[in-house]
Amino acid sequence: MRIVFWQNMMAFHQSAHIRALADTPGWEVVWVVQETLRPERAAMGWPIPDPGGARVVVGPSAQRIREIADESDRDTVHVFGGTRSYELVRLAVPACLRTPATLGILSERSDHRGVKGLARLLRGRLEAARLGRRVSFILAIGRGAPEWFQACGYLRERIYPYGYLMETPERLSFPERDPNGVLRLLFLGQFIPRKGGDVLLRGLAGVAAGPWRLRMVGGGPTKAGWSALADRLGLSPQVELTDAMPHAECMQELEYADLLVLPSTRKEGWGAVVSEALMRGVPAICTDECGAADLLRERWRGEVVRARSVPALSAALERWIAKGPRTSEQTERIVEWSKCIRGEVAAAYMLDVIRHARGDGPRPEVPWWAGTTPPDTQHAPSSHGIGVTTAAGAGQEDPRAYCERR
Repeated sequence: MRIVFWQNMMAFHQSAHIRALADTPGWEVVWVVQETLRPERAAMGWPIPDPGGARVVVGPSAQRIREIADESDRDTVHVFGGTRSYELVRLAVPACLRTPATLGILSERSDHRGVKGLARLLRGRLEAARLGRRVSFILAIGRGAPEWFQACGYLRERIYPYGYLMETPERLSFPERDPNGVLRLLFLGQFIPRKGGDVLLRGLAGVAAGPWRLRMVGGGPTKAGWSALADRLGLSPQVELTDAMPHAECMQELEYADLLVLPSTRKEGWGAVVSEALMRGVPAICTDECGAADLLRERWRGEVVRARSVPALSAALERWIAKGPRTSEQTERIVEWSKCIRGEVAAAYMLDVIRHARGDGPRPEVPWWAGTTPPDTQHAPSSHGIGVTTAAGAGQEDPRAYCERR
């Protein structure tokens, strides 16, 4: 069997499952990308990932794209990162449609709000009308993505939840708790409006719980404004804003934190830093605009709050700050759970999706949902009926069951 990924760049959001697939006996993997890494992503400290045994093709010509497609037979699977979002895929999709290969999509949802959202939905429906019969499966990235693709017109039974599942840390260091009981909060992302740094600062201003410190790492155009806001709120002694740094250094910052906060105010397809935090034993708070809310179904490893709600974020922060710094037991529990979001588990799940889509096996269970119950939800109606959900954690689970079955 041969699987070909068509994507915009060699993002480390994808490399873990691609490398694991390439290590799977009987599978050949080709990773076709428009460019190795976008310059703006390199400036943010993103690394160029290791593709392992996958064959990488960078920036192919239109003729080379057709040649790769023409190599397809019934044992070939093409997976597109969207359908029209960039030139590589716009050329690859029609070329692959002419082959007997199995076709799939690996993509986030689109932002569905407002007039632009309705236009995106219309384009999505036109694409589904054009491709729906030929697309055998959709790996829908993040909470809300399955509903989005169903609203576009794709068959529900062909939609499978998925995520950006990151590289497993080579080694983990578990820092000592702060001797004064100070909770170390971390914001890790661009300093831009939609990341919600201002909401985070306002939320912290309403917290009356124990001691905390916030480190904001990322840099960007809102840095001066957020710094001034921290001054006005009287938070400056407890808040530090730092420009972007290499990814490896960001991960060291993450390992040192007690709690990650991702307060995105608008659509965040996934929020990879949530995956990275959990793999390091760090609980996370994110908003219901983040696809990675899918990973926070129980409050012992984090919490999901309504986006743009200062009171909701403040209340969540109050709860976590009152608990104090994370313990070694909490850390080990989250690290153990995170085995179900490793690259090799994601790859096994993807292969089971492909088998099911081809009629060769049962519908697979989502590994990071195993043993859990659906979260309680509150619905924020959109103009076309797609709801936004908010998790309320409860219960115990053993989400490693899928890993063990594999």
